[in-house]
Amino acid sequence: MLVVVAVGVVLLTRDSGPAEPRVVTVEAESLVDGATVESPKKSKATVEVQPNCCAVTWSGDNQLFFQGLAIGDRVMMTVQIPADGTWRFAAVRTTAPDYANTVFTIDGTQVGGTFLGFTPEVRRTELLDVGTVRLTRGAHQVTLLVVGKTQGTIGYFAGVDLLRFSEVGSPAAAR
Repeated sequence: MLVVVAVGVVLLTRDSGPAEPRVVTVEAESLVDGATVESPKKSKATVEVQPNCCAVTWSGDNQLFFQGLAIGDRVMMTVQIPADGTWRFAAVRTTAPDYANTVFTIDGTQVGGTFLGFTPEVRRTELLDVGTVRLTRGAHQVTLLVVGKTQGTIGYFAGVDLLRFSEVGSPAAAR
């Protein structure tokens, strides 16, 4: 009888295991109203919400459509991260004949490599891993920066459907 009680106490007090990692998914078009566009060459770049078009359906039926006009044009967006930790950053992007090569920075530091935006037809990508970054709880600036274009590209545009930050490891380990 004593053994049964001891086993019962152990089972009742045992930790149920690590919590699931947190995931922050943001429809990129929801960031347009608070976004800032900079154009070092004074190209008059703009950003807007673009509805489904060109035989492409984006999640939320829209995308963030950045109309960069020169290398160096950028759009800066603010995202909220719920906890200090290491986060995997990923994005669903759009490619098209007039889309540029771009990079993402977070708080001024480049994350991942160059995304080649050119394709002969408009296409929505799958969720693409951009990179891993250590972030604190709170607001962070995600910047989409035009760095060039391929020979076939006729413009410096870019499209982002959604951004996703996935906590790496368990939340309990990060605390």
